[in-house]
Amino acid sequence: MASKRKPARSRKRADLKSAPTKDRAVHRGPLSHIKVLDFTFLQMGSIVSMWLGDLGADVIKIERPDGGDLVRKQILAVTGEQSAPLLGPDSATYMSLNRNKRSVAMDLKHPKAKEIIFRIAKTADAVTSNFRPGVMDSMGFGYEALKAVNPRIIYYTGSGYGQDGPYVNKKGQDLLAQAMGGLMSITGDRNGPPAAAGCYIADHVGGVYGCLGVLAALIARGETGRGQRVASSLLDAVIAMQPVETAVYLNTGLDWQRGGPGTGHGPGSATYAAYKTKDGHIVIVGGLSQFCKVLGLPDFGKDPRFDTPQKQWQRQEELHSVLEAKFVTRLSAEWVKAFEEADMWAGPVNTFRQVFDDPQVRHNKMILETQHPVAGKVRLAGVPVKLSETPAGIRRHPPMLGEHTSEVLREYGYSTAQIKQLRAQKVVA
Repeated sequence: MASKRKPARSRKRADLKSAPTKDRAVHRGPLSHIKVLDFTFLQMGSIVSMWLGDLGADVIKIERPDGGDLVRKQILAVTGEQSAPLLGPDSATYMSLNRNKRSVAMDLKHPKAKEIIFRIAKTADAVTSNFRPGVMDSMGFGYEALKAVNPRIIYYTGSGYGQDGPYVNKKGQDLLAQAMGGLMSITGDRNGPPAAAGCYIADHVGGVYGCLGVLAALIARGETGRGQRVASSLLDAVIAMQPVETAVYLNTGLDWQRGGPGTGHGPGSATYAAYKTKDGHIVIVGGLSQFCKVLGLPDFGKDPRFDTPQKQWQRQEELHSVLEAKFVTRLSAEWVKAFEEADMWAGPVNTFRQVFDDPQVRHNKMILETQHPVAGKVRLAGVPVKLSETPAGIRRHPPMLGEHTSEVLREYGYSTAQIKQLRAQKVVA
């Protein structure tokens, strides 16, 4: 019996609906035909929808009328004496996570909010959320409810530990995930306490994995015509980002140990570490013999205190101290040049000022600017993935709270009078 299944190419074209022309795609990004109904806030979930927006998706961010996203007014202590000021009406945290989105201020607990959400969901390609497991269901916006409206919808949920299981009701946070996922146990000087990464790495990696899942689900929908659930968690992200370390433990039973001064990674070594120089710090990677030749200590590797990897590990502090006494005699740039000429890996430990003055960073367009209606020019980190035909980038400034409420409602068929009434009833703002 002949199969009635449609050819894959035909189904793919049908799935794209109003697929953009090549010129339009180049201008707007590879996801310019994708619409996202976004309920995310804080960091991990917002990174998922930000990435989708960077790639061109139309992201409609639903926020509480009374304050919006919880990070809008977040004040971060940058030094012991200084905090990062707000950029116009909102924080740097909010600005960094919410470019390429439109903001709709809506009270999701109001009975009339459901009609609006369902109307948007009917034509949405994806939903993104990072409420605690069960919260979206309790409000009537869970996967099954929106799937009934739109069977093609892709429904992403982010969480601390997973959508079910023994920790389903446990509060999740970046630092907890770094600790519970094993990352902190192998980070920092072995003579000090376990250390967290210098950024919210669990949030970011969890968000990138979540975006990857949504993109995979969009491709699968092109084949099946059906949507599906997608989930990522902070805990799983931290575990998955340590493939080598976890493989060693799972297959040998050996638990990684923290290194000595300047290494901060597993057992480390003197030639995989940071050293103080005359004007800063540098990192070096290579073999001890070549390392010592560059330092002008050609016979140092034969010193009986350090002539085996085991001795180097046992005496890391002493070894690091001896070597650093040489490093502090010259400038970082001089040492980097010397080690590179010896065909070793070397580079400076840069502050952010040095990072964004770096010619390679500027060449890579890792500083992007957008014009905000209140804050003026806002500069943000660029997009690390480069697409030659459909480039990602900033197409919308981070929105003010409710900036696009009327615009979006009009797109979904609400008249000016109806919008005015919804505002009066405090359904939207």
